[in-house]
Amino acid sequence: ALYDTMQVAVWEMSSRTFRDVLKLRDKFGLDRWAFEIQRHGAAKDQKTTYSILPEHELDVEQRREFGGLRLYDLGRMYEANLEVEDEK
Repeated sequence: ALYDTMQVAVWEMSSRTFRDVLKLRDKFGLDRWAFEIQRHGAAKDQKTTYSILPEHELDVEQRREFGGLRLYDLGRMYEANLEVEDEK
């Protein structure tokens, strides 16, 4: 979720960026920190990279608020996207 707006978002990323997220999860815990994400490159550019750094630790109330957000059903989103792609 975006820190300022508490809006849940789905972020597509490369396997390299995903490995970076896993490292951050192991070191900091994704549920305890707000992270700053910076894109280096244009949207949809295959050479775009991201830097992800811990911004600040969330307090108990913030963790509760973020933990209570309604998440997307990624399985349904993926299936819907496949149906759209199949129609092309």
